[in-house]
Amino acid sequence: LCVCKNTVKKTCLFSSGTLTIIENLKAKFLESGMFPAIPTQPAIIKREIFDDPEMRCIENAVGQDTLLGWELLCRAKKGGFTSDAFLIYYAGRTNSVTNAITSGYFNKALIREKAQVAMLKKYALLDVYKTYKFELFMSNWYFSKYRTITDPIERQKSFDILNEIADVYNLPLPAKYAQYN
Repeated sequence: LCVCKNTVKKTCLFSSGTLTIIENLKAKFLESGMFPAIPTQPAIIKREIFDDPEMRCIENAVGQDTLLGWELLCRAKKGGFTSDAFLIYYAGRTNSVTNAITSGYFNKALIREKAQVAMLKKYALLDVYKTYKFELFMSNWYFSKYRTITDPIERQKSFDILNEIADVYNLPLPAKYAQYN
């Protein structure tokens, strides 16, 4: 389905669910503190949005697609969402960069985090992210991955990068993570 100028047109049908139109996506998903992963791969997006050279995935980073999705939420006037899952792409691949965890993964995350802070500042969302998502993401994503690293040298390198990520937000790494160093 395609949403154009307040009309809904059937362009193709992959969902048996309903289409929910949401206006003010930034308020609904970001200013509220949710910051969900918005899959852009199955999305129908006006080409004109990508005429802006700033509207690109961050190269050599992990999570760049999520950041692109957040940028789209900030720029779009409205969006249509179904309840169906269209994309589950890394979970089943053990060699995926998202599953093969070394300090290299955290270096790629740091690249994205720097771009993410710039984007959050641009849309006046940095404080919201720091309040609602930073520690949750650090705990549930980064440290759950960090705990899988067994090599002591890789663990130290990764821990140092996690400290750098916290520094990007002008935040200390939460004290509860000191035990991992």
